[in-house]
Amino acid sequence: MNEAFMPINEIIARLESSASAERKEHSKGYFPTSMEVVGVSVPNLRVLVKDIGMQIKDRSPDVVLPYAMGIIRTGIFECRQIGYEIIAGHRETMESLGIGDLNNLGEGMDNWASVDTFSVMISGPTWREGRVPDRSIVAWTRSKNPWWRRAAVVSTVALNSKARGGTGDPERTIDICSRVIGDRHPMVTKALSWAIRELTKRDIDRVESFLSTHRDTIAPLVIREVRKKIDTGRK
Repeated sequence: MNEAFMPINEIIARLESSASAERKEHSKGYFPTSMEVVGVSVPNLRVLVKDIGMQIKDRSPDVVLPYAMGIIRTGIFECRQIGYEIIAGHRETMESLGIGDLNNLGEGMDNWASVDTFSVMISGPTWREGRVPDRSIVAWTRSKNPWWRRAAVVSTVALNSKARGGTGDPERTIDICSRVIGDRHPMVTKALSWAIRELTKRDIDRVESFLSTHRDTIAPLVIREVRKKIDTGRK
């Protein structure tokens, strides 16, 4: 690895230096995972991401992507988050991603926090910009692994969230969401609620039609939360 890059062992050392035992304990219940959790706050993570980003900003994707993958594959939760964020912040690397890269980057996800960072920052934008075909995201909805099914649904957030660069895509959002209507894994059900609530900001009529069409099969939680969003404007 290029000496100008922060070594992975230094990244881990910096994480450990800003770790909180209280945050680590809280994480066990907030996003249970088999990964090692150091217990670092988001602001402290972002400082580290910024420092790494400055080092890699002028490097090519064929250098940045393997470097980020090495960080992700440490088995440390915070390292996975860092890896995703430095890829998301490196335009050329984002533009180089294909479905094989997404599958590699998502390998080992086992908690909602990692899945959501991956989906909103990496897979969703890559799909939105046409660098992976619809069929690839559809295939995730059929996975035996619920985390990949969640990733498919949360990827639609990047299609519709203005803050994430989305301009609205009811067609693809509804298509993906329709494919997991009967899925009762709680992490998929919650993702479905989020995706549909995000779509209300773009096309309430399509959301109303979706709820009406699937009222007998959609999870009550989804109906309840989406109706609250429509009626009150609040989450």
